[in-house]
Amino acid sequence: MVGDQIRTNKVLMTAFSHAPDDRRIIREATALTQINWLVTIIYPANNSRKIFTYKNINFIPVPLGRMKNSPLRFLLFWLSAVQLDPRPFQVIHCHDLNCLPLGWFWSKKFNLPLIYDSHEWGVGVYDLHNSVIKRNIWNFLEIFLIKQASVVITVNIYLARMLRRYRKLSKLPEVVKNASELNTPTSSSKKLQGNIGYLGGLMKGRNLSAILSVLVSMPQVKLHLIGDGKMKKEILSAAEKLNVANQVLISGWVDDIRAALLPVEIGLSLIPSNCTNNRLSSAGKVFDYAALMIPQISSNHPALRDLVQERGIGICIDEQDPSMLVDAVSTLLKNQKQYKQIVLNITKNLNFYLWENEKKKLWKIYRNINKE
Repeated sequence: MVGDQIRTNKVLMTAFSHAPDDRRIIREATALTQINWLVTIIYPANNSRKIFTYKNINFIPVPLGRMKNSPLRFLLFWLSAVQLDPRPFQVIHCHDLNCLPLGWFWSKKFNLPLIYDSHEWGVGVYDLHNSVIKRNIWNFLEIFLIKQASVVITVNIYLARMLRRYRKLSKLPEVVKNASELNTPTSSSKKLQGNIGYLGGLMKGRNLSAILSVLVSMPQVKLHLIGDGKMKKEILSAAEKLNVANQVLISGWVDDIRAALLPVEIGLSLIPSNCTNNRLSSAGKVFDYAALMIPQISSNHPALRDLVQERGIGICIDEQDPSMLVDAVSTLLKNQKQYKQIVLNITKNLNFYLWENEKKKLWKIYRNINKE
């Protein structure tokens, strides 16, 4: 009873992803419950994905059927969501550009502080690459609405600089990294068996075909795909044609990511440079591999290079050149001295990759906004 009386602060979050398994959203929501905030998250329902239960986090899924992302889907979600009365809440927290108009509406109408949590360069995503009209609409909305936010949060310094420069902000947004909650390192003394791993969605634009080329060149290597997506059947079909199907292990979405990554000796973070957002990306998988002491191979984009190569926790390559990937995997598996040095570098930098430090930044933001 006493605990219920203490938990008086309430935040309404909105997201256009399947929030219950969006790890950044859940990390932030869970961190807020640790400082006595009750969190409600409204998002478009995805009936094919399960909803996990979290203490002091309330989910409000908006059913939209199987409608694909489109202006109509956005409109239907917004029209359903605005019927929610936000007056019991002290803060509106919108995740990404898709939800900024909705967050602004609530904030403006009910005079509530607005936190804009920009996970990506929204107008630079691949889906808008060939659509000038859509890109201009979202560009206009962000330029206007971002200035209405009490606080702007993003995931790395590169995105923070882009937002300040192109959105004409008076100061840099707060950086809360996509750090990992998987803070129980695996053993670094195991003998290398040739297990490489990819954590994330199995979809186009993830260089998964290039990864299969490693298996062709190195029959002793096993590929662990921890995730699921539309390309699953295509990947299995390609593996069959290349005669490497017996080297591919797909676990699907898992509840225990740490256990799924346990056999993995090299993590892969190959993000294509086919759009501005990707070139600015600092994928969460980079932090997960580091948290579990797994050396990694990543793309050579600025944000990834800072996280991986500059801190000596892996090798950066041109992700469009399959031969470079084969060479990098071969180097790490054959050069035990280099592999062990990378593990040592991860150990020295481990705190940088853990959520334990990042959540304190979020706590500070909320404590300050609650004083206003």
